[in-house]
Amino acid sequence: LTEFGVTGANPPVAIQVSEFELLRMGPVDFSSLIDLDLADAWQTNPTSVYYRTTFDVADPATLSTMTLDMQYDDGFVAYLNGSIVASALSPRQPGFESHATAERDDAFALAPASFNLTPYLDLLVEGTNVLAIHALNRDDASEDLLSRPQLTATRRIDDTLASVYMTDPTPGAANVAGYAGLAPAVDFSVPRGFYETPFVLSLSTADSQAEIYFTTDGTEPSPDNGTLYTQGIAIAGTSNVRAAAFIDDFLPSASITHSYVFLNDVIRQDFAATIDAGFPASWGGLSPDYGMDPDVIGNFDAAGNALGGDLFRGLYAGTIKQDLQAFPTLSLTVDLDDMFGPTGIYTLATASGDAFERAVSAELIYPDGTPGFQINAGIRMHGGAFRSYNLSRKHSMRLVFSGDYDGNTKLDFPLFGEDAATSFDTLVLRMDSNDGYAWDAAGARAQYARDEFARRSQEALGEVASHGTRVHLYINGVYWGIYNPVERPDDSFSATYYGGDKSEWDAINSGSLNSGSMDAWYALESLSAAVSSASTESARTAAYMRVLGKNADGTDNPEWETYLDAVNYVDYLMLNFYLGNNDWPQRNWWASRQRGPESEGFKFHMWDGETAIGLGSDLNSDRTGVNILAAVPYSRLRSSQEFRLLFADRVQRAFFNDGPLETANSVARYLQVTGELESGIVAESARWGDMHAGRPYTKVNWTAEVSRVVSLLQQRQNVFMGQIRNAGLFPQTSAPAFSQHGGQINPGTGVTLAASAGEIWYTLDGSDPRLLGGGVNPNAVRYVGGDVSFLNASTLSARALNNGEWSALNQAQFYLAAPASGENLRIAEIHYNPAALAGVADAQTLEFIELVNPSASPVSLNGVQITQFAATPYAFPDGLVIEAGKRLVVARNPLELNAAYGEIGVVAIAGYAEANLSNGGERLALLGPGGIVIDDFSYDDAPPWPTDADGGGRSLERIDFFADATNPANWRASFYVGGSPGTSGDAPSLPGDFDGDLAANGWDFLAWQRGFGAAALQGDLAHGDADGNRAVDGADFAIWENAFGVYAPAPAAAALLRSEDEAAVRDAALAAITLFSDSDDATGDVRELPRETILPLDVEQPRREDRRSSDPNAVVSPRDAMGRTRLARRTALERGTSGIGDTLDDNGLR
Repeated sequence: LTEFGVTGANPPVAIQVSEFELLRMGPVDFSSLIDLDLADAWQTNPTSVYYRTTFDVADPATLSTMTLDMQYDDGFVAYLNGSIVASALSPRQPGFESHATAERDDAFALAPASFNLTPYLDLLVEGTNVLAIHALNRDDASEDLLSRPQLTATRRIDDTLASVYMTDPTPGAANVAGYAGLAPAVDFSVPRGFYETPFVLSLSTADSQAEIYFTTDGTEPSPDNGTLYTQGIAIAGTSNVRAAAFIDDFLPSASITHSYVFLNDVIRQDFAATIDAGFPASWGGLSPDYGMDPDVIGNFDAAGNALGGDLFRGLYAGTIKQDLQAFPTLSLTVDLDDMFGPTGIYTLATASGDAFERAVSAELIYPDGTPGFQINAGIRMHGGAFRSYNLSRKHSMRLVFSGDYDGNTKLDFPLFGEDAATSFDTLVLRMDSNDGYAWDAAGARAQYARDEFARRSQEALGEVASHGTRVHLYINGVYWGIYNPVERPDDSFSATYYGGDKSEWDAINSGSLNSGSMDAWYALESLSAAVSSASTESARTAAYMRVLGKNADGTDNPEWETYLDAVNYVDYLMLNFYLGNNDWPQRNWWASRQRGPESEGFKFHMWDGETAIGLGSDLNSDRTGVNILAAVPYSRLRSSQEFRLLFADRVQRAFFNDGPLETANSVARYLQVTGELESGIVAESARWGDMHAGRPYTKVNWTAEVSRVVSLLQQRQNVFMGQIRNAGLFPQTSAPAFSQHGGQINPGTGVTLAASAGEIWYTLDGSDPRLLGGGVNPNAVRYVGGDVSFLNASTLSARALNNGEWSALNQAQFYLAAPASGENLRIAEIHYNPAALAGVADAQTLEFIELVNPSASPVSLNGVQITQFAATPYAFPDGLVIEAGKRLVVARNPLELNAAYGEIGVVAIAGYAEANLSNGGERLALLGPGGIVIDDFSYDDAPPWPTDADGGGRSLERIDFFADATNPANWRASFYVGGSPGTSGDAPSLPGDFDGDLAANGWDFLAWQRGFGAAALQGDLAHGDADGNRAVDGADFAIWENAFGVYAPAPAAAALLRSEDEAAVRDAALAAITLFSDSDDATGDVRELPRETILPLDVEQPRREDRRSSDPNAVVSPRDAMGRTRLARRTALERGTSGIGDTLDDNGLR
């Protein structure tokens, strides 16, 4: 727009504005449309406004359509090169003092009205053209005026042109050059992994016209950078091969990287060898740290034979290659200039932000051949003080999956096991800065375990915590040490585990805003201050309840938001106090909160808990007096007796009655974490053990520190309890003790209570015996001795009241098991003639009888026997219970059965030994208490009984538990070879649906991947056995592949996960997209193909080569062997919440 005039009492005024718009505010909000507020320019409200703009047309004859879209209030007249082409609510002869003929509803003005100007195309001239608008208001009393045009023309193209794919959208602008398709991905003949002998690598694609370019220096391959593949590539040592396919007029394929690790090379890496590999001799003027320390592992020849020269008499030389395979390898392949050049992110390690993110390929390689992943991503440096080279040459890093690298917006992989998140926006690669050799002050006390222990302890408390695992990390084939990949507890993490979209979450990192807003945090600080400033206990209670979004009486107030998840906060504080975390709360903490009225308040996450339990702290470290940053709310809320008692209740739950932080459990957890590190720590010692020491730290130092920490933990609980009592966070009155702390109670028995002082008050309905404010709950009962009896499942809650002081709450759940009968116990499966199995000397030792509880309540096996098949009845010991819907397997030889099937977990301890089941059929009877008959029938090995169960590998499975067991038609041969001990064994309702979600999709492919190569009898549906033969192999993949797409998973899932056949990936992705030519699009732009839709993530396939150093027939271990397998879900007893929201749809896609 170049100029306009305002009519009325004053002469026109020329004003420069943009985007053809003139607006004044009225009842409807036009503010989002205002580019320039002109209200002050008008001394009276106008009835007419003129404005115009010029635009150029190169060749009017090529235009096929023209449209004017108008947002207007109240009327207008449009002129094209002086001719009226459109109008609305205007007089027949508009003039400079005209007004609109009617008032238009403001709401209608917001929606553009379209006027077809195609008949006026002949008014256009080559060169400059003029669009003029006469905007009309109803009268000079009107408070608003809107006029906003958009003129759009489409250009004709040659309809014979082929449709193309475009990488960048250009709405409203001319199309950019397109591509005829996507070049197929490169296939590598040899899978990534560990090797001992040289081999020749072949590269290929599904399209013979494609040219393949590859690199081995970490850079991205292209025709301008790389080698044209013409023949096999000799791989004689550790190599990182990146390759991509190129076809003229096609989008290049995403580069794929395969890392080949030769451990005989790795153990010989030194400074010179690393320089020869292309690494720089200086990091921006600083001396780098490269290579394995021969003082630790000695010297080796090219064949990997130890030559001596170490300080430890060959102690570690003999194990180093096994130590380097103690856990998975994460191979990073990167342009070395991007990492170590003058502006490289490792060189400038203290720099941060988007400008210091670089492209990287990340591969997870399991040493046993279990399939991992390869993904193109971004990488940044991570951390705070330890970015400085004055502290460490080893740095933490962070992988970013943002979509900027070949369309991979997330990493979809169960890195931490199936029960943790499996889709990630980012992963932090922690190097255990304080708790490792990077910190000179740690010295021999480095454990690489304290933070992982802290986060697992938070999870053990029933809270959501960041999961972690361990990897050996390589950069372009050079060993870089042990790293701890962990989830970053940011907005995405919170949305994954608690629900909602990440845009709804505020996330705070050590007092600095990471995402969202600080408003709620400031509100929490303010409301907490009101608690400590209140002058009476009742006022403090009311103020504390306000923080929780509750009225003074503890009832929910829907008008108030919740600012704190008090249970989570107390658990978090308690854990930090217990650990003696001395580098907190001034730093090293994350908190997050979902905004809105349904918020549960701020939740706190353990992070970087390294300066604890004996490192920078000691047995007597007391953190109960903290009062800054993350502890500000605590320092104010602790003045409330309700908050202090909640703290005591959570301590009682955590530290007593086999609680998760009780000494034995804490010690066991710490030994589990360190046990995972025990072998791999040798490699870390060889890489970084001498960073701050003349004589390198070794596994001997590490093991001694494990013992010291365990000793500290064995003493810490008593010291901790004294600290919190002194701080007023735990009463002097002890909680009542129960003669049995929860579990199954047999009919006719009860529980006794005892307290060291005061009266005992208890309830059986889960409610607190104490009311808010300190009164006795009217539903509570005073305990006067004897048994507390249960009529049904109950939660026993008890406190002691001593001279006005309430103890902490002791609480346990009890349930009654019903006596066995035909309503709650049946024989479900009989495996009487197992087939021969390699490694089992006598297949008959794998016989079993399975019982099932088909009812909705637990059943007691007191007095239950299985008879007739043996001279002596098989009797169950008292106290054994089968939970509702569960099964119990009675095996002839429990040890053999568990060894063959893989620790079923529901096998009775005692077997029936010499009393074998007859291969020809015999009578079985199941008797309940007092000899009542529950089941009594005879099976047979001849028709009409299923004959596949007679030595053919199958078992007999009962179809209807309540139908006649003597009827052969009520029995079937099992779907699985070996039967299905402990499970129903039902055949899949949809072939290839391994996870039971009624869709054969990418998640089922991952299940097949994980189970591939499982040992005999250990493959099942959940692990990818589609045909029931207990072997997870190519036949099962073919069944899944044939079923793939039923219930129509998203095209992106197909492109992402069907990577066994890269040509199929390409075909599936392209076929899933509807193409449009330019002539079909009124906006002048094709519908463009999102790049991420057609670029597959390279999910590694379980191919094996006889060149591999590991046994090609080795059992594939679970992917989560080094990670945790439990997702922290709260039960009603543990947290009083309903659990964790799930953000995956029915196809398992986000």
